[in-house]
Amino acid sequence: MSAHPSERRTLPPVRERLAGSHVLLTGVTGFVGEALLQRLLTDVPGVRLTVLVRPRGSTPGSKRVADLLRKPIFADVVERAGGTEALLASRVAVLEGDLADPPALPADLDAVVHCAGDVSFDPPVDEAFRTNVVGTRRLLERVDEATAGGTRDVHYLHVSTAYVAGRRRGAVFEESLDHAVDVDAELAWGLAQADDVEARSRSVEVLEKARRRAERDHGRAGLITAAAATEEARRRWVKEQLVRLGTERARSLGWTDSYTFTKALGERVVEEYAARGRRVTVYRPTIIESALDRPHPGWIEGFKMAEPLILAYGRGELPLFPGAADTTIDIVPVDLVVASIIACLADPPEPGRPAYFHLSSGDRNPVTFGMLYEHIRSYFQDNPFAAGPRGHVRLPVWTWPGGPAVERMMRLGERAHEVAERAIEFAPRGRRTTDWARRLDRQGGRLRFLRRYLDIYAEYAQAELRFVDTNMLALFESLTPEDRETFPFDTAAIDWERYLREIHTPSVTRPIRDLEQLRSAASTATRPGSRCWSRPRPTARRSGPAGGSPRSSTWTAPCCRRTWSRPTCGSGWPTCRPAGRRRRRHGSPAGCRASSPPTAATAPACSARSTRSTPARPAPSSTRSSTGT
Repeated sequence: MSAHPSERRTLPPVRERLAGSHVLLTGVTGFVGEALLQRLLTDVPGVRLTVLVRPRGSTPGSKRVADLLRKPIFADVVERAGGTEALLASRVAVLEGDLADPPALPADLDAVVHCAGDVSFDPPVDEAFRTNVVGTRRLLERVDEATAGGTRDVHYLHVSTAYVAGRRRGAVFEESLDHAVDVDAELAWGLAQADDVEARSRSVEVLEKARRRAERDHGRAGLITAAAATEEARRRWVKEQLVRLGTERARSLGWTDSYTFTKALGERVVEEYAARGRRVTVYRPTIIESALDRPHPGWIEGFKMAEPLILAYGRGELPLFPGAADTTIDIVPVDLVVASIIACLADPPEPGRPAYFHLSSGDRNPVTFGMLYEHIRSYFQDNPFAAGPRGHVRLPVWTWPGGPAVERMMRLGERAHEVAERAIEFAPRGRRTTDWARRLDRQGGRLRFLRRYLDIYAEYAQAELRFVDTNMLALFESLTPEDRETFPFDTAAIDWERYLREIHTPSVTRPIRDLEQLRSAASTATRPGSRCWSRPRPTARRSGPAGGSPRSSTWTAPCCRRTWSRPTCGSGWPTCRPAGRRRRRHGSPAGCRASSPPTAATAPACSARSTRSTPARPAPSSTRSSTGT
């Protein structure tokens, strides 16, 4: 029996306390679940694991887990086990099923860690209830069945979120939430919305509006194409309405969105289970980001909360932000999250007395939006994104005008865009009108991007919450010195400048930079004569008077079938002069040669000038570098 967190003393080593345990994990194909699985397999060798994974399409759960274990972060543990199949046979059992209707669980379980759930901030309301409330309730029913109605002592650890605190202000303590929401009534309402919205989506008003817009935009492609676009618009309308319903219902009850709302109701389901004499830990992390150290610095799977903001700012697409510079953004690295989950798992509470833990940084080592902005801006000033022929992306300067001012500017921009869209419908058809329409469409995409993220993040950017982590700090101090090295999760030790500038931001921008390199390579491949660099071709054929001077002759390059004129230098390298365009250097000294090849001394200099030249405009179908991605 463990004491209250504030009364803890030094405990036995974590590995010793968990040795021989059989633990069920959910959500191992997600970000936190994958990191937790890797850490348990690596640092707690005495644990046996069963993972609940649903099939995806025709891919069974066992295949999904096998593919997961082939990822680089599992390489060491797979090698030590003798291969993926050996690891699955000895330590990881796969249980196929869905949280909506979980299969029967093993009868010899010692603990369950439930970290599966819908983690998007704006899910459709029915999906949020089905995953975060119904899924939790069904899993607990299966745990009771597997343990013969609770006769076996099983520790249930529920991964929630600190933001179940909702729209309140001030200090948030590690305890049960104070609210009187009827879980069953809200659950019945949430699940019923899908059918209701589907029915409304087939009303005359909705269908007529969608059809008229589809016929206007796609009418030239035919009525069948317009009909397909109408149906797609109807489905999109259904999803948008379900998201909006969930958000408005959540805010009417004091939560930021349907994600935090349904997570809070899921906690109430867990507390009802604990009241029957069960061991329960409710674990609440804040915003989880890339790893500080393990499995390697910067490790992350997918985009979380801060990544879209960082990338949009680096691409120059986020000119303003609704938060205040002194507002805290509570971030925790994922490796600290899984280390603290393992520590909580090894220290079960008293039956019937749930333990609550926050893993947060804002109480003892806060980072503000102003600090985040300065560190991110400094990184992109040193490592800017490319902007094609224009050089580098110009970074916006945030002035922190406040949420209401940002909202007014957004509405003004949206109204101006709507007026421009209406005006261009009456403009005469032509190339200029088409160009205007394309630019307007791009601007509309940027406005929709800003609206989406400002709507999602405005609540978090303006939140004035301070998550107290007294219990978590006491748990960390109860660990042995060796365990503090193996399972570190004291957020006060994080150096934010190093983490943001040297670890997190380089990690989340790496895929974009890799894409830039691929685009640059593709753009180079479409330049006139660029293929000659990799594959030498026959020498260029000269046309014109026999024995004429190379400077006044024209040349046909067999490699790209273009005509070239007036060499750029006396060595004989030609320049490009396509019809109606200014001359450009051919840039192919390795393949397209004049009748008098350059000497070894002149070739390098001429080649250098060629590679620095401006490339000819690619054909419309060619890949072209652009600002951002």
